[in-house]
Formats: sequence, structure tokens, C-alpha cells
Amino acid sequence: ELDKCCEAAEARNTDSNQQEGKQAGNFLSASPVASFWNKHSTTLRRASYLKKDVMDVCKMMKTSEISIDRQPMLGTDDAIYSPATIDYINAIREAGEEDRRQGTGRLLGHAYTRYLADLMGGSVLGTPTRMALRLDEDMPTQYSFNFPASSSVFAESTNSNNDGGDQNNNNHGIPMSRKEYVESIYNDLNEAGKLLEKIGDHNADNGSLLEDVVSEAREAFRHNVNVYAEEPIIFDSVVGLKNIATGWVLHK
Repeated sequence: ELDKCCEAAEARNTDSNQQEGKQAGNFLSASPVASFWNKHSTTLRRASYLKKDVMDVCKMMKTSEISIDRQPMLGTDDAIYSPATIDYINAIREAGEEDRRQGTGRLLGHAYTRYLADLMGGSVLGTPTRMALRLDEDMPTQYSFNFPASSSVFAESTNSNNDGGDQNNNNHGIPMSRKEYVESIYNDLNEAGKLLEKIGDHNADNGSLLEDVVSEAREAFRHNVNVYAEEPIIFDSVVGLKNIATGWVLHK
């Protein structure tokens, strides 16, 4: 859905550039969702990592319930998903459709909930997940991110060069820390919010569009809770703790 919003924004930009008076339509062409996702899609996109994790786990468990050739997580057959998962998918689709029609930013609420959870909680959950499922050392990959180069490091490198430092300094290639990248996401979400404010000004609808994003983030969190609540939590928690303890011992 995020990709579709970027494609829709690009199409609107193309159309506005071909028409007279294009300045009047520029506020619609500047999609808040596209402005955010164009900057972060390369780093945050998780589909290939999730696919690899699921396939690796299936191979290790030698399960026949999920066909590797079928690749259900990338398919369009909703029948393979649980009811709560289908509700979550439909909520994302609905938000994306409205954002493309209206130039709004409801998907930002989903992006905030989903990706910051992986970024901030993933560094904590990776090791317990690996131990509970007895995965290989480099799994799961869902919580692994290739962060872009740090602009602050680049600035320090530039200043050093201007002061007579090594002109071949390659420090600007040092990737951001997880903390720096999370801060950049917050900054770009704020920038997307400013675009929403401009759309709200034009539509005499100040505040409402931003509140829609906040409400969507709450809904996304509720959908996540419902998805996890479908499983027998207490039993799975006991089994999971047992597996973590066993995995820790084996890891040692």
C-alpha cells in the first residue's frame, strides 16, 4: 500500500506538470505518505526478510503444512490467513485507498506502529526468538536493518577536511546507529505532518487529518494485539520460556 501511494503521487505530479496552473495542485501532489516512504522504503521494507525467516523455519521444522513453492506471505489468497490477520490487512488496504484518493496520511499511523516496533523492540526480541525456536546464529533476519550513512558523521568528516584533514576520509560512509535512524524517522514523520497541515489548511480541516493518523496508529496497535491474542497465549508463553531457557543453555 505504501508503494501504491508513491506511484499515485508520481502519477499526480506527472499530470500536474502537463497542465496549466500546476502550482494550484502541488499541495495534492506532495503526498505525506510518499514523502516518508520514498526516504525510508529501502531500509524499512521487510517482505523479503520475513519470507526468508518463514521459509527457513519451515525447512528446519520439516513441516509440510506450508508449501515453499506457494509462498503464502506474498500471495493474494486471504483464505490462508487468520480472521484477525484478515482484519488487519483490510484496515491497511482501506487506509491506503483513502490516502491515494484524498492525499491524506492514514498509512503513516501503520508505518509508525509496525516499523518502529521492529526497530526499537527488534533489537531486544531477536535473541529470545532465536533461542526459543533454536534458530541459526544469523536468524531471524526480520530485525536486521542496513542503515543509511549518517549525515552527522558526514558533516564532521566534511569539517575535518575543510580544516586540512585527510581528503580521502571515508567516514561519511559509516552507517547510522539504530538510535540515529529512529530519530530520522521521527523527523520525517514530523515533516509529513507538516504536509498534512497544508492539506488541512486548504480544506479548512486543520487538525483533523493529523488526528486521523494518530487514530490509525491506535487501530494498528489494536490489530497487532488481536493477531497475537488469537493464539493460546499462556500455553505458548510457557513453551516459549522453556525453549528460551533450553536455547540459552545450548548456546552456552
